[in-house]
Amino acid sequence: VPLLVAYSGARMEEIAGLTVDGVVNVGDTYGLDIRPHDQRRLKNLQSERLIPLHDHLVELGLIEHRDRMRVSGQKLLFPELEPKSKKKKFGSALRYNWEKIRDIQLDGNHKNLDAHSLRHTFNQFLKNQKTVSKDVRLDLLGHSGTDLNEEVYGDEDGMPFEMKKAAIDMLPRVF
Repeated sequence: VPLLVAYSGARMEEIAGLTVDGVVNVGDTYGLDIRPHDQRRLKNLQSERLIPLHDHLVELGLIEHRDRMRVSGQKLLFPELEPKSKKKKFGSALRYNWEKIRDIQLDGNHKNLDAHSLRHTFNQFLKNQKTVSKDVRLDLLGHSGTDLNEEVYGDEDGMPFEMKKAAIDMLPRVF
């Protein structure tokens, strides 16, 4: 889940609650179809979006994982993260282990990093790329435009997938 967040800019809850049908074929590549479903809502309307997959995630076996989950009859991509009660979120099952591993890897957490820091790093990296438009970056993050012109006159389907894929492909490999 943290790798998916780092390579997509999606929220931890959006990734933790992905369904197997949320990893989709788009032409000769793949994407994450972020949509609400019966077990998880989204933060807002603009959060519904299609995010291209970074090639590293494909190389690491995400598509094979999706296919295994589908064949085994799972609806969720990460069924072990399904909340145990209505009060919990998908990220709840991940939070404790994420914090423990982070603190070990960083020899403490002196910079107060959290799971949202991955999303922040994604945003900042794309913000610094001169060839990535603000509209592409905001669409990948599931953010609305910052003024009336961007809100009213934007394409309701978001930015073209190819433009978003080019931006995702600029991201350096995490390891």
